[in-house]
Amino acid sequence: MNLTELETKILNHRLEVPDAIVDALNGEEDENIFFPDDIDDICEMLLEGSFLSAQDYSYTITEAVLVDCVDGSTYWGASKTNGDSNQKLGAIERAGNSLVKKIRAFTDHEEAIVFPTY
Repeated sequence: MNLTELETKILNHRLEVPDAIVDALNGEEDENIFFPDDIDDICEMLLEGSFLSAQDYSYTITEAVLVDCVDGSTYWGASKTNGDSNQKLGAIERAGNSLVKKIRAFTDHEEAIVFPTY
């Protein structure tokens, strides 16, 4: 998957916190849908840019992680809190929406994916 520098920053912002992804994907502690170690491994592969290796490891987990990286993103909100300009926030929003399209194409994900801008 070819990502711009800003798309990579948005994706990595979430991937660098795999515990948040584990919590988002598994819900309650007794509801482990995915093994936390598998999620950690996928996050590490994606951080290294090894998208195809992650899919080979587990297509289902890779899809779930990538979707969560957008749906669960706090990148725009953190940038707004940091006082970034409206111009920069607009660029982040456009990059986030572009990332949604690329993830949808890479995974064939059909459900709604939303890059949060609040």
